[in-house]
Amino acid sequence: MKGFLPTSSGIVLLCLLLFLTMVLKGNGYGRNKGPNEFTRLIIELDQNGLVNVNAQAALDHIGESGIYTSLESNPVSFSCADVGDQVAIITASRSDGSSIDFSVDVTVIDQIPPELVVNEFSLVLDTDGKGTLNWWDVVDTTCDSAGENCTKDNCSITYLLSRSEFICSDVGVNSVDVTATDAGGNSVTKSINITIIDNKPPSLVLKNATVGLNRLGGYTMHLQSLSVRENLAVRI
Repeated sequence: MKGFLPTSSGIVLLCLLLFLTMVLKGNGYGRNKGPNEFTRLIIELDQNGLVNVNAQAALDHIGESGIYTSLESNPVSFSCADVGDQVAIITASRSDGSSIDFSVDVTVIDQIPPELVVNEFSLVLDTDGKGTLNWWDVVDTTCDSAGENCTKDNCSITYLLSRSEFICSDVGVNSVDVTATDAGGNSVTKSINITIIDNKPPSLVLKNATVGLNRLGGYTMHLQSLSVRENLAVRI
């Protein structure tokens, strides 16, 4: 029995299939899928609000184990503005001068909460008996020479006061919560005392009046004879 001898057309077809297989593998297709192929690579911002992309770690994450002469990531790093889901393109170069691009899904996170320093504050009511408290009245953003003892974070901060508007009935000490939240959603809250002050005396205006004495030689003055202006309730 004679052995099987492939025809010339069969040899050409076999070579074509082998070539296509090599091309597809070289472009990331047909390679073995890693355990994290369809999960996101988590990378965390540092104290400066930055994180560099480790290209080798990114390829390891998706299970790519090829041997390459160099690896480059685009972008090279992420910042506070990138918190959330992003994509890093890893360009892997071969010794023959060719290269392959791998797309890696990453999630940039910030787990460093703000450092919040607050100071007690005295708020003086205006002529209408009202006062508005602002976050910059109570949040200390001035650091010492060592960059400490102040409110700071590796990302931007927004502030929220549990209460900002005050009126005459609030004169005295009031407790207010101050919350600082950064770009990563980390927050910290502190309570402080706000002293509400009314330092504006009443304005008393007198007017002349001609009166007649009663049969006992006396006269009773009525409040209508006085005009008083004040931002709080006045008792005469």
